[in-house]
Amino acid sequence: MTMEDAKKNVFIAERAYKNLYTLSNIGTKLPGSYENEVEAVNFIMNELSQIQLDLQNDYFDMEIDLSRASGGYPFKNLLNQYQGVQNIAVKLSTKNSTSESYLLVNSHFDSKPFTPSAGDAGVMIVTMLEILRIISSTKQTFEHPIVFLFNGAEERSMQASHGFITQHKWAPNCKAVVNLEGAGSGGREALFQSGPNHSWLLQYYKKYIKYPFATTAGEEIFQAGFIPSSTDFEQFTTYGNIPGLDMAQIINGFVLHTNYDTIDVIPRESMQNTGDNILSLVRGLSNATELQDIQKWNGDFKVPLFQMGVSGHYIGDEGDEQSLKFKSSFPSYSIVATWPSVYMRYIF
Repeated sequence: MTMEDAKKNVFIAERAYKNLYTLSNIGTKLPGSYENEVEAVNFIMNELSQIQLDLQNDYFDMEIDLSRASGGYPFKNLLNQYQGVQNIAVKLSTKNSTSESYLLVNSHFDSKPFTPSAGDAGVMIVTMLEILRIISSTKQTFEHPIVFLFNGAEERSMQASHGFITQHKWAPNCKAVVNLEGAGSGGREALFQSGPNHSWLLQYYKKYIKYPFATTAGEEIFQAGFIPSSTDFEQFTTYGNIPGLDMAQIINGFVLHTNYDTIDVIPRESMQNTGDNILSLVRGLSNATELQDIQKWNGDFKVPLFQMGVSGHYIGDEGDEQSLKFKSSFPSYSIVATWPSVYMRYIF
């Protein structure tokens, strides 16, 4: 979509692309550096100020909170300590909303050394900005407040997300998270982690994602430690005890954490695809009745989940009628494979 479509209340990849050009041109954004702590923060704050000016004030309230956090936590075999890491949090809520359950949407703007980090995770930062701009400037209301978290220290063992979920005033109200990452540049974003123990999130993914791309095999491989990496999703589920969806662009993974992670390898069509998906998902989850009592849905694994590409499918251990019917729909060459997990079994 281009700026000519701006009045249609849809994700505009052209506008997001211009923002990504500005953000990635700041260059390397190491936590603690001038580029990260001043230039990147100023860019995001300026965009948020413009979004706030265009806010539908009769329909929404919008709060912007720039904060610093200090703390520590065990990470692998080390004690990871941090001081003064920055978080930019924005809470958007429908006017006079009484809901105390928030949806959290997160990504990070810092980078590894020697990379402009357009894909990891600049593209997700500008996607969040564009989604916030669209939702706040239309008259389509929602039930639960949405917190957009732009965090400034993920590449140092997810320090900023830890600071937010353990210390921020809005953290106790966050009941589910959509975490947006970059493990490459361009292509479709993949859902590679979910839950834990909240299959209803996948039902929302199935219903609202326009161009689904998910893999349960990726989740098992990632969580088994075969990929030596972590995301902010781990901090939210571990220290916030909240479920969610972890999504990342994974095409062109060879550019990750290198000086080749530039805007040039990210097609505008890729940004449009991701923007359409996440905008629809955020709108859906911000009206989820499950957020009202998140623990009520903990451990709900009694139904088949979804069928997307090479994705796996849940089958009840009891051999219930729905699972048996689902299994019988597959060709004779299909096999049942049990993955190293205590609660799921998949068919491929």
